[in-house]
Amino acid sequence: MSIIDLLKPRPGLRVFVSAGAAGIGLAIAEAFIEAQAEVYICDVNQAAIDEAMSRFPKLHAGIADVSKQAQVDQIIDDARRKLGGLDVL
Repeated sequence: MSIIDLLKPRPGLRVFVSAGAAGIGLAIAEAFIEAQAEVYICDVNQAAIDEAMSRFPKLHAGIADVSKQAQVDQIIDDARRKLGGLDVL
């Protein structure tokens, strides 16, 4: 078995990615999607979220500023509800 095979996430993981609508965050979300994970992203940019969701129709998303504790609590609760729990943050 190759190192790449060992590093590949198992299918079905429930993944939360903050700042996930663009750049490195979106690349991480895309990698998990390709590995057959259920992915929820959050970001502060609604337009970027909309664009990411148009590229990946199975993606779940919400808007939140992770510097605000109340918004973090709400977005994590929303992700848990939509994905049935979380395995990876």
